[in-house]
Amino acid sequence: MSTATISPAQHATMMQTIALDERRRGLPVSERNVLVVLSEAVLSGVPIDPGFQALANAIVAKAVIAGNLTARKKEGRPQGIKGHDAAMVTTEFYELLDGVGSSEMTESEAELELALLYDVDVSTIKRAVQSEKWLHGDSKAAREQARRSNALLGVSGPQAEVDDTGLVELACLEKDEALAQLQATIRGRPSSMS
Repeated sequence: MSTATISPAQHATMMQTIALDERRRGLPVSERNVLVVLSEAVLSGVPIDPGFQALANAIVAKAVIAGNLTARKKEGRPQGIKGHDAAMVTTEFYELLDGVGSSEMTESEAELELALLYDVDVSTIKRAVQSEKWLHGDSKAAREQARRSNALLGVSGPQAEVDDTGLVELACLEKDEALAQLQATIRGRPSSMS
């Protein structure tokens, strides 16, 4: 007697079908298992069923709105600089580098200028810039375009964190109503969500 082996791709496809079938029959679906199957499907390169993707999206949206996602674990050195946000220090670094409001500086000059301003080592400035440089364009032209776009939108610099307090209001819903609609979507019941 031989044992049949199921590849991760086959398992992910099969589990998507099972989860959607259980949902259609009104049976409870484990939200955690849905996200595990989604991860397995993504990692194995399996196409994700649109209905399954909608289910996973509703689960993630519910977790964000309910505040159930764990905060990022702080590891190593603090990323702030003496009470200043590392993202803002990085913005200042690139403004000095690009000559926004003054003449352009070299990286070393900008790092030294900020180290003197914040009364820290140059290495502290380098760490802050390294941790937050993903918020800025790879080139001066990209950063200038982002500055123009932000000015048109009334935003001052890149945002390090998404402010999720307005997510529910953005959809014109109260938190409880949004959670109820998402729960109905997860369970496969009709809701007023479009």
